[in-house]
Amino acid sequence: MNSDTYTMEKYYKTKDIAEMLGVESVTVRKYSQSLEQFGYTFEKQKDRRVYKTSDLALLQQLKYMKERTGMSLNKTAEIVVMKHSEQKSDQATNTVSPISQEQQENGNLMQYDKQYINRSISLIIEQNERILSELEREKKEKEELHEEILKLHEKLNKQHEEQTERIDTFNQRFEQVMEEKKGKESIWKKIFGRN
Repeated sequence: MNSDTYTMEKYYKTKDIAEMLGVESVTVRKYSQSLEQFGYTFEKQKDRRVYKTSDLALLQQLKYMKERTGMSLNKTAEIVVMKHSEQKSDQATNTVSPISQEQQENGNLMQYDKQYINRSISLIIEQNERILSELEREKKEKEELHEEILKLHEKLNKQHEEQTERIDTFNQRFEQVMEEKKGKESIWKKIFGRN
């Protein structure tokens, strides 16, 4: 592994970090750019990033959390930087008791998992509320449509009854006219004796 020493702390090049993370150098650069986008800074020498052990730990957290949660790189980087900033703030005020790096990483990952789960639950609740609202709207539309169909059915029944009544009236009148005509013919037959 290639490494340069600039101070007492050990620094690594991008390809060294890539080997340790088991990714390509281009992936390390993408991870680094994403972390920088949310305010994290890496030391640079000759316009190239150099990585400290603490940077490696942060990149490991980013890689692990991204793989474990399936969140986008930017969203994962935002959470990792936010947690890193909180930890630095806590350490500066001496409110954090000394714990091992592994315990700290596990605690961070659990916190990330909690945040991811809470965010997922919130999204599911919002989605369910939208679905319920849509179902209520559809139910109301169906009830209104059902009412319209019943009104149309009643109207058609009424029209049918009126038509039936008109036809009956017409038939009765027709029979009367036919009877009257038949009666007139028989008078003339009697008078003129025609068959």
